[in-house]
Amino acid sequence: MILVPFYRRPSYPQSSLGSVPIQSVLLLATLYLAAPVVQGDDVSEASGSSSTISYNLSGVLLEAPTTLGDITDVEISTDPDFCPIVTTFAGSTEESGTAIGERLSSKFDYPFGVARNSEGSLFIADTFNNRICMIATDGIVSVIGGSAEHQDYVEGPGNLARFNTPTALAVGSDGTLYVSDTGNHVIRKLSPPVGNTTLWTVTTLAGTGTPGFFDGSGRSAQFISPQGLALDSEDNLYVADTGNHRIRVISTGSSPTVSTLAGTGEAGDTSGNVDAAQFDAPTGLDISAEGYLYIIDRGNNQLRRIDFTASITGSDTVETLSLFETDSTTSLGLNSPQDIVVVGDSLYITDKGNERIVRANSTDLTAVWVAGGMEAGSANGTAETSATFNCPAGICADEEGNLFVADADNHLVRRIVVRGLTVAAEQDGSAQIDQDVLGLDSYQNYYFRWLDQAGNVGSEGQGFFYLVDPPTVDFGGASFDARDTTTLTALVGTQSDDTTVTIEYSTDPELRNPFVVSTPTLPDSSDSLTLGSPSGIAVDNVGNHLYLADSENHCIYKLSPPAGEGSGWTLDQTYGDGTAGFVDSDAANNAQFDHPTGLAYDASGDSIYVADELNHCIRRIDSSGTVTTVAGSGIAGFADADDATEGQFLFPTGLAILGNTLYVADRGNHRIRAFDVVSGGLSTVAGDGNAALLDGAGNTARFNNPTDVTVNSAGNILVADRDNHCIRLIDLVSGNVTLLAGSEDAEAGNLDGSSTEAMFSSPSGLAVDSADNLYVADRDNHLIRFVEPDGTTSTLAGSGTAGSEDSPDSSTLSLYPATASSFNGPVALALKSDGSTTDVDHPTLYLADSGNSAVREISRDAFLPTESTDPVVTGQTTGQTTITMVAEEAEITLSGEAQGTVAVTNLTTGEPLELDADYLVETSANPFTITILDTDASSEGDRIQVEARSEALLTLGRDFLPGETYYFRIRASNARSETVTVIESFTMPSLQQLTVSAGSDSTTSLASAESTVDFGVTPLGTPVTLTLTLSNEGEWPLVIATIQPPDGYSVSTTSGITIDAGSSSTLEVFLNASEAGSITDAGLQPIDGTLQIISNDGLLAGNSTFEIPLTGIVYDPPGISITGQTTITMVAEEAEITLSGEAQGTVAVTNLTTGEPLELDADYLVETSANPFTITILDTDASSEGDRIQVEARSEPLVSSSDRELTSITLSTDVNPNDTSTTVWFEYSVDPELDGVQVTTLGGTDTYTFSENPDDPYGSGTRTPSGMATDSDGNLFFTDSTNNQVIRIATDGTETIFGTGEVGETDGSADTAQFSQPTGLAAAADGTVFVADTGNHRIRAISTTGTITTLVGTGEDSFTDGDPSAVRFSGPQGLAIDDDGLLYVADTGNNRIRVVDTTDGTTSTLDGTGGTGLLNSPISLARDDNGTVYVIEDDTTTIRAINGGVITEVVTLADSSPNPVALAVNSDGSLLIADQANHQIVQISFLEDPATITTLVGTGVSGTEDGLGDLEGIDDDLDATAAALHQPLSLALDSTGVILVGQNDGRIRRLDSLTVMIEAATGLTGTDDHEVSLSIEDLVPYVTYYLRVVATNEGGTTASDDGTNGLTEFMGRERTRYESWQDLNFGSSDDADQGSPSADPDGDGMPNLLEYALLTDPTDSSSTGGGNFETRGGRIFLRYTREIGAVYDESEGLFDENGSPLGDLVFTIESTTGDTADPEDTSVLWSELLTEAEGGPLVEQAVPDGTTEEVYASIPLVTDSAPASGQTEAVQLLRLKVTLQTLP
Repeated sequence: MILVPFYRRPSYPQSSLGSVPIQSVLLLATLYLAAPVVQGDDVSEASGSSSTISYNLSGVLLEAPTTLGDITDVEISTDPDFCPIVTTFAGSTEESGTAIGERLSSKFDYPFGVARNSEGSLFIADTFNNRICMIATDGIVSVIGGSAEHQDYVEGPGNLARFNTPTALAVGSDGTLYVSDTGNHVIRKLSPPVGNTTLWTVTTLAGTGTPGFFDGSGRSAQFISPQGLALDSEDNLYVADTGNHRIRVISTGSSPTVSTLAGTGEAGDTSGNVDAAQFDAPTGLDISAEGYLYIIDRGNNQLRRIDFTASITGSDTVETLSLFETDSTTSLGLNSPQDIVVVGDSLYITDKGNERIVRANSTDLTAVWVAGGMEAGSANGTAETSATFNCPAGICADEEGNLFVADADNHLVRRIVVRGLTVAAEQDGSAQIDQDVLGLDSYQNYYFRWLDQAGNVGSEGQGFFYLVDPPTVDFGGASFDARDTTTLTALVGTQSDDTTVTIEYSTDPELRNPFVVSTPTLPDSSDSLTLGSPSGIAVDNVGNHLYLADSENHCIYKLSPPAGEGSGWTLDQTYGDGTAGFVDSDAANNAQFDHPTGLAYDASGDSIYVADELNHCIRRIDSSGTVTTVAGSGIAGFADADDATEGQFLFPTGLAILGNTLYVADRGNHRIRAFDVVSGGLSTVAGDGNAALLDGAGNTARFNNPTDVTVNSAGNILVADRDNHCIRLIDLVSGNVTLLAGSEDAEAGNLDGSSTEAMFSSPSGLAVDSADNLYVADRDNHLIRFVEPDGTTSTLAGSGTAGSEDSPDSSTLSLYPATASSFNGPVALALKSDGSTTDVDHPTLYLADSGNSAVREISRDAFLPTESTDPVVTGQTTGQTTITMVAEEAEITLSGEAQGTVAVTNLTTGEPLELDADYLVETSANPFTITILDTDASSEGDRIQVEARSEALLTLGRDFLPGETYYFRIRASNARSETVTVIESFTMPSLQQLTVSAGSDSTTSLASAESTVDFGVTPLGTPVTLTLTLSNEGEWPLVIATIQPPDGYSVSTTSGITIDAGSSSTLEVFLNASEAGSITDAGLQPIDGTLQIISNDGLLAGNSTFEIPLTGIVYDPPGISITGQTTITMVAEEAEITLSGEAQGTVAVTNLTTGEPLELDADYLVETSANPFTITILDTDASSEGDRIQVEARSEPLVSSSDRELTSITLSTDVNPNDTSTTVWFEYSVDPELDGVQVTTLGGTDTYTFSENPDDPYGSGTRTPSGMATDSDGNLFFTDSTNNQVIRIATDGTETIFGTGEVGETDGSADTAQFSQPTGLAAAADGTVFVADTGNHRIRAISTTGTITTLVGTGEDSFTDGDPSAVRFSGPQGLAIDDDGLLYVADTGNNRIRVVDTTDGTTSTLDGTGGTGLLNSPISLARDDNGTVYVIEDDTTTIRAINGGVITEVVTLADSSPNPVALAVNSDGSLLIADQANHQIVQISFLEDPATITTLVGTGVSGTEDGLGDLEGIDDDLDATAAALHQPLSLALDSTGVILVGQNDGRIRRLDSLTVMIEAATGLTGTDDHEVSLSIEDLVPYVTYYLRVVATNEGGTTASDDGTNGLTEFMGRERTRYESWQDLNFGSSDDADQGSPSADPDGDGMPNLLEYALLTDPTDSSSTGGGNFETRGGRIFLRYTREIGAVYDESEGLFDENGSPLGDLVFTIESTTGDTADPEDTSVLWSELLTEAEGGPLVEQAVPDGTTEEVYASIPLVTDSAPASGQTEAVQLLRLKVTLQTLP
């Protein structure tokens, strides 16, 4: 509370103080005392009396009952019996502290001294805090000297000065504060601030700082622990020199001098002369008005007194005063009294040992307890019965006689209200109680009673009042749930009283009633008023009529306003007959006008002037309706004249009248003219007739089609200079023309701003109010503009878009600014005015809205919109308090629990405190505590206010216009008063606005229906995904109801997207690529369509659809020998498809909807029949209904040869490019899976060393290829970790060894550098090879010149990322490098994958935390082209992948206890794994999900055999061997895709693919089939090959083994029939002769050829067969059995067209005659017999029997032959000759 002098102080005779009850009032109380509350009504009667209580902003008005008679004063007290009351004046708890601020929130530590100055400020010696505090009249505690953190003896500014246990204070007449700095043994002086500074200045008045005794000059004198201080009327300072047992006196002038007044220096109680008197630790002093110095002699427990006059002499005496109780006989003893204050004839003593305050009468020395004395405590209340103290020390009094006590051990300052507060009453018996002036506390019951002149208490009218504080209110923010649900939050400090909160709001920045635009209801055509083109308008402000010029109908209308609510304007008169002409008439409806425009009403003559534009004259209509021509001859031109009717105008349009002068905007003459209505003269005011923008003297200035004029209060003419797009001003005094507002360059535009910033577009009409504010009809901007006298321009009404929109009717609960309305070419204005300022504050403006053929009105609404809380905000405010920051932290506790929000304000700076770097505000509730942390102590000394406030939510139930600013203020009123905020504003969020951009980074903005999104080109079956970013650039939530993709496209979601204001969402759009574009004569057509996004976007027209055209090209992959293709949509459980022609190969049936092939399973049963080709699809559960099913029949590639007996072959197929460039390959292999490899040993044996012999680099010794890599030149590098070296094998076999073999870390040349267990290798594109130097914890580099350097790594076994000079690894092993030179490192010991930029060595971590779990000891890695890093961990079987920072498991090798140790990415993207334990290379293919795992090479058993990686499916005739590996350690691929394997036995193995892929054709185009052929030679005979055709284009890749097709099998050539017989009977016998045609392995005399020809067993001698001979019937017969197909046909050859073997035996019958019967006789000539058909004797007949046939051959028996020599008869022989046809 604020302590100030009271209004009138009652007079109490001193002699009556002991017997009259003390009249008292409690002026201060703590917050939230539980007391009755007078709330609700502003006026009430006090309980039990007829006094009237009226609360107001100042406090309360008390009115005494009239029955009391003469009333002079009202007395106020917080005690209902008007007894003395003890309260806590300062300090927040009974605990010590340092907090400062609001007095009841501050803390002290053993406050011991108090003093008060004449201004009402209270000073406190905060003893153990070593500081001096001041409580100002506003109740705020501050530190004016010293610091709680420093005990010292320092002079200077208060904030830097230091004290040591100050105990006593005194205030000089000049405001100087004196301090007993007890611990420093000095008397200090604090001088008040001077000038702008707020700092007190601390100096030493007397004392050296060293304890002792010395009188003399101030700074040489000495004291011992001085305490009590007192000042006399001449500002001599008396000091209780406690430790010296003396009373000292200091003259406080410019040269302070210290002398001893009394005391010998020895402790004692001797009275008498001051020179002999003794004291024992005197502590308290005060001087009475009579000249007595009272001394508290604490050690003697006595009150002493020195009686002296103004002259201080040594003859003064010291007397001891004995105190008695009121009976004057019983002594009243003191116990360690501390201090004394004299108030009139009352001596108040702090009886510290008795915990009480004693009052003694200075005359009779009777004494009573004033307060305390019962026990130690801190209770407040009635002084004599309830209050307690704990070590009361210093004491002082205010002007009222009320006491302040330093209650030391309670760490409080207490106040004792001893005497009642009185306020003078007015003559009418009322008294205004001013809270601030009187310093009354809020939330405290105050009791009052009425007094008369004699101080007698009135018998009636006693009562009490209860003051609450006026409410506080601040704007807490706005929230917008919908356009018609805007909620404003008022932060209300209710001050514990029910508070009504009201908000007033408007579109007006000054919170005036909002402007509204309306269209008045005019008489309709039945009243002869049909507006054509309103062109001029004027108001008769006297008769309240509206005049309207209609240029199209050539009429002037006189209208009267509505007679009442709901009625319209009435038509009083029409001037003109509606026909264009030039006729004056005394009959209004007979006159004629031609395009009348401007109007001006002349109130003095009650007439209207008309600018008759196309008659080029000025007409007047008088009050009787007579129309006359007053100026202008009717001839277009320019002429001034004394007789205006002889003058000339050119298209006059605008008029304004001032006095007797009518000013005319003579548009066509580019002049402003003046017509004197009295004299009749016509003259020119300004303009030289040339169209231009030129300021200057009137006759030199230039205009450009000025259309209107008006005159302001100063008599200046304002001109709408239409085609200069500006407003001009003509000063009629000087005649000068200047630019008032608009472009200085005559540019059209629409811009508000200062005079020269503003821009107009064809301003045409003007009106001016009484404050010279100008209204402008800005025609082509469709606006009404407001121009202030200085030219500052703003928009009053209109949106700037042509239209006819009025402001919403108030009944619609919409509040739109006038700028939301619209006009269409407004051309004229008229302002209604009654001659007062009404036209300024509440203007009514009429305008001719030409384009809308309407009259429009602009006026302020009749009401200012308001909303109120209903009914009130309850009194829930927790409280308010203030502290002063003294350190970096302050804690404030408010009673109760926080009910709403908390406002923390720095009152010194006026800024709110927020959660920022300077002020950290932390709160906790119930009890409500706020901790303020000032992190940089920048607020030390600042006053911090904390207020807990309730939130009042006021919902404004109106529809506001998005994007517009609204203005409001909040009123909060309680029983006390009303608080009003300043005018605030809020801007309605702009409409939700959908913007779409392509790409997740929102880089390419799209315009609805204009920007096409191109998906590019994609193969069939490969969808393309593009990301669109949908953003809401408005401030409402954007709700996307539906997203409709066109055919061929899909989206990630189709509905239900809500995007908050300012936020974005991504939408994935897919070009499905399930169908290729159609092919027309114009070629392949794109997939076009429109994506529609339907939302609540308030700025999109129509149905709020944002349209995005989409396009993309889907290419069909090439077709390979397609017999036919068709597509159907399933509509039932069965569908039948028929294709033309006969299926030549296989059939593919695909569900295009799901993308899945249809197979013979439970859901889809596919049945086929051929020729015609029919497919029946049975969908057993109808799950595919609606799905699109495609059927395609395809042929296999043809294999043919013109000479199939050779090991060459021709492959051919038909390929359709499907309108895009196509390339065709033939791919074949002996491996049926086309992934087999041939394994060879590149070099190495079980034990070897390397030599420099290029022909034989491998010798004997031991090497361990732990890591491998090949460079771009084909050189092979591998690490020999065992021997600490790196080996390079060049392509010519030359070997280079890097490293000495000794463990070390030396860089340098190959023969000097050192490694330690190098493992992983990686080769960069420039030929540099990087080495994981595992034992050295480094990454090393081998340059192309062979120099070894350290790329990165300090050598310490640890972890550090970043600068290469500091990077550390822990046993790095595996390496991989990408095309950008980033080296990936398996940092084994750190459980991380690291990335090293090889350009500078900068290192980072790709993944892994260093601990186990995420990655555990990674040892090898590989990186594919997609950026995926694959990792093997030590002693695990799981392969992991890292992509995008995410670690996933790829696969786990679960069979046969694998031990993966090395990784490489194969050329086809598959992953190769070296499985050391199983002696295998494993391949993981990602073509399917899940990935498939196969063994590429290795039998699972250790070995060294070369051969094929896998024999499964390999033709036995290839005679292949399965390759074996031994503990593979490392992998590498060369530039051709050859796989290299390093084994633990030192061997390097090479894996070459068995598959041959040959490009057969490229650049095929068009839509027709192309025959593609390829000849292949050097095939292995008898061996089966597997073939497929692969064709690729932008539509994708087609392979002949797609779908259900398999590979086409063929051989280089088949076995001949004999070779097959040979293989059947003899197999792969090592004895090459066993199966030869001439061999006879069974020794039966038949060679194999005959055994083959005659169908006998060549291995069984008992197997018989062959021919049978007989002679009968004169013929010789031969019979034999043969296989039908074995007979060779020369015309067909050994193989048919399909490569199948044909017969290879030629059977010939021969005969001979001669002189020997021995068939083996070579001398015998055998001859082939011809058949009878050939003219020979041979007859042959074949009798088939299944696959064999019996052949009978015969010839006639020759009977006339002569016998041979030595024979007795002639010999005739037949034989069967078998010839085997073989290949060349």
